[in-house]
Amino acid sequence: MIAMIDVLDDMPYNITEIFNKLLCIRGFNEKIFCRVDGLKLGFSITSDVRGVVISGSIHHIYDQGTGKDWKDALCEFVRVNHNKIPILGICFGHQVIAQALGGEVAPHSYREIGTVPIYITPDARKDPLFNGFKDGNFVPESHIDHVIKLPPRAVRLAYNSHSPNQAFNIGKSWGIQFHPELQSNLFKQLLAGRVKKLREEGKILEANMLQNISESVQECPWAVKILKRFISFCLAEI
Repeated sequence: MIAMIDVLDDMPYNITEIFNKLLCIRGFNEKIFCRVDGLKLGFSITSDVRGVVISGSIHHIYDQGTGKDWKDALCEFVRVNHNKIPILGICFGHQVIAQALGGEVAPHSYREIGTVPIYITPDARKDPLFNGFKDGNFVPESHIDHVIKLPPRAVRLAYNSHSPNQAFNIGKSWGIQFHPELQSNLFKQLLAGRVKKLREEGKILEANMLQNISESVQECPWAVKILKRFISFCLAEI
């Protein structure tokens, strides 16, 4: 079993089930993920857990106000375990791993959203998750925060014009800025909700721009392949 540390808050869907359903469609015949509430302090990983995924979130890792305690606890979990058990950080999780281990996260001047291309570094060609990934492959993105400085000893794996650190590895941990769970139908559904809200708020120009992005969303098979490779890496660990 792999623990999904869920750090969303009052979202209209079950992120753990989304991952389990995706993996079922992609050839895994049983539930892989069990949910751990990352918004509570004192979460622990049992001995039968083979890996950990830290989900995306509506929160910001650098905020010092509400939620600081659980964020500190999550960062401490990463510091203690990043070289002991495989960890995959997705979007917010990617930023958590970076900041916890000495990197730096900051808001960008604009949001990166939609299916966008990323490019790999030479180190990625021998990485167990990114080996074979081609420059310019598309991945699903939705973030305003990004990693502006990697932790010491981290290996940069991917980048693009928006963010210099789209993916990295350190120890048994990986951070990826993109969302492998956002298959095109789910992504379009979420974007449609945002478009509707923008129209209700009278933000017509923003709504129209987001609608155009939604219409350009495509499937991103390599994003899912990287998730599958992480699962395989976890299951192969002794």
